[in-house]
Amino acid sequence: MAEQFKVVTVRDNAELPLEAMGFADAAKLDFRMKAGAPVFQKVPGFRAIPFEKIGLQTNDLRPTIPP
Repeated sequence: MAEQFKVVTVRDNAELPLEAMGFADAAKLDFRMKAGAPVFQKVPGFRAIPFEKIGLQTNDLRPTIPP
């Protein structure tokens, strides 16, 4: 095994319940984050994932997204 993989240090991790993440509607897989979500106070510097920018996008070559 490579020397750099023999020791791993895990620190400064936050364990938060799903409710603290402040997802819009996790049950319906809507993982956009509410502005006042507790995670923003509990994890300094945390930024919401821009889900609207992830995945297929429409453009000149792809005017519609397939179903």
